[in-house]
Amino acid sequence: RNHWISPKHFVRSLSFITRFTTFEPDIAKKAMLNPPGRGSGGARRNPTRRKTAESPEDQLRALQRTGSNKKCADCTTKLPQCVNLTVRTFVCMACSGIHRELNMRVKGIGASTFSQEEVDRMKNTSNEAVNKMFLARYSSTERLRAPTHNHDQQLLRTWIRRKYHDKAWYSESP
Repeated sequence: RNHWISPKHFVRSLSFITRFTTFEPDIAKKAMLNPPGRGSGGARRNPTRRKTAESPEDQLRALQRTGSNKKCADCTTKLPQCVNLTVRTFVCMACSGIHRELNMRVKGIGASTFSQEEVDRMKNTSNEAVNKMFLARYSSTERLRAPTHNHDQQLLRTWIRRKYHDKAWYSESP
């Protein structure tokens, strides 16, 4: 996309610049002819600027986008929006309601604030590690099948209750 300035506006801009700054015609001309966002950048760039520390929410969002955390720990729905702080998993909205029914501590990622301690605990695990522990003795011959989506609430409720509350397939060391 071409950006250009009419001669009339260019002259007005130059007169404004000369009134308030020391005028260097070559630099002013380059600045006026560059498209927006492509200026010299001298005022914007500061190589000595320190990087700010990430907030706990930003750190949690980064964890959410890694590996097995990209899917719900219980129904494998993509992009889970909640965190189960009791078992340290990322879960979808449908599963989070069921976890709350079982008195587990669940927070929404976009709607809640997190302490650094909560984020540090989440860094020490992943959905895959928790599932290895809670599904260590689960076999494909089980009558209850793992949910593949979150459409059947009754199946999810049964699955989550058996998995976390009853610890039907739990083992400390998988």
